[in-house]
Amino acid sequence: MTAHVVAVAVTDGVPVFEFAVACEVFGVDRSDIVEPWYELRLCAAEPGPLYTTGGLQVHTSFGLPDLASADTVLVPALARLVQLDPPAPLVEAVRTAHQEGNRVASICTGAYVLAAAALQDDRPATTHWMNALDFAFRFPRVRLDPNVLYVDDGDVLTSAGTAAGVDLCLHMVRRDHGAAVANEVARRMVLPPHREGGQPQPRRAAAAGRADNELGPVPARRDLRLPDSQPPNPDPDRSVRYMGRLHCGLGTHHGLPRARCAGPKRIVVAAASPKQGQRRAGEPNTDARLLETGGSDRTTERAMAERAGATISYFNAGHLGLMSDPKSHCGRASINSPGCRGPS
Repeated sequence: MTAHVVAVAVTDGVPVFEFAVACEVFGVDRSDIVEPWYELRLCAAEPGPLYTTGGLQVHTSFGLPDLASADTVLVPALARLVQLDPPAPLVEAVRTAHQEGNRVASICTGAYVLAAAALQDDRPATTHWMNALDFAFRFPRVRLDPNVLYVDDGDVLTSAGTAAGVDLCLHMVRRDHGAAVANEVARRMVLPPHREGGQPQPRRAAAAGRADNELGPVPARRDLRLPDSQPPNPDPDRSVRYMGRLHCGLGTHHGLPRARCAGPKRIVVAAASPKQGQRRAGEPNTDARLLETGGSDRTTERAMAERAGATISYFNAGHLGLMSDPKSHCGRASINSPGCRGPS
């Protein structure tokens, strides 16, 4: 009997926790429980050196052909830039694996790749609850349920963010080898034996005066453009104040609003500092900080965050043209959004 091959798609900036979940569940030799255990293959989904968050470099001899032929294809969470624009070869490899009858699963924002491959059209799926609005905006044909830990739709499985990936992986073990084996793996991982997929995702209570704390639709990198009235190369030192006036009607003195906020309702003009590059996938930028290269008007920024119900930031990076490299990581001038946790 040959081992069941689980192939994990490795993209640059892959969040280390979600990546490690697959390695822990399927990569540790547990042949004392079941013989043979799984064979784990880490498959490079992009050329060049690949790093996890935290700066761990992944060396592997496996590539996308190995991914497409695996019994189970697992796409963990993605850095935000990869999430917005998944590599076409990866999308095609995932589609090919599914067409050949192989099982395809995702953890957290890995669901974006499955949706891009049209594997979830008219089918139930989930992702991290903080990405639900953005995901639904991009993939309206997917029957998204942001309230569950994971969804098992037979040959396509998806999970919510971070720790829900553990539940999904143990669920696949349970499907393959039974509850006793899955419970033993959970015991060795010092975890409860089972969390039902339909269990609600933990959510933070909505702030007073706001409908929710979810992320709204985030424009793709190529859609981040200044309005025609904006000077082509604004002074970075004035970017926060300018965007505050432009989008939220904020004055420059004490951040007092001059008009109703008619701009994007869940956007803050801020970019990541190196420390912010270590946030987990799906977590918002709640600190509202400035790029090191520009701005000091924190009062305006805080007022914008409060006024706009801000949870994400992209204006300094995208609107002001500070992104010099499409694959820049969060510690540099880049889109500062859930899932973007690449090394600095």
